[in-house]
Amino acid sequence: MKILKCRTNHMKNPLGFAMEKAVVSWVADSDVSKKQVQAQVKVAQDKEMKELLYVSDASENPDSVAFQLPIELKSRTAYYWTVEVWGDAGDCAISEVNYFETGKREEELGGEWITTPWDDQSISPYIR
Repeated sequence: MKILKCRTNHMKNPLGFAMEKAVVSWVADSDVSKKQVQAQVKVAQDKEMKELLYVSDASENPDSVAFQLPIELKSRTAYYWTVEVWGDAGDCAISEVNYFETGKREEELGGEWITTPWDDQSISPYIR
């Protein structure tokens, strides 16, 4: 068994999107099993999956097409997730570590105007 096409909000490893909720999906492919009977989704703050934020109950059968992560997303934060799937024939597979990063969301944009270094702003240099 192997796990393919892992997506977050229909995108592979999205970066900087203003998402309110994260929905993950995956495809389990097996030569032995006909269907997924159990799955466990884990979400962490680190790539090594040591600082876990959420672990679904393995006895549940999360929807592999649209499993909504029940965590509150923070601005400009990276999240890492994996899924472990069990098939009806007893085989099992763990996905590679997937990730997504939230955008600025409610933060205000900041910046400064780019101006010329001289005081007379009516001069517009012509550069070739």
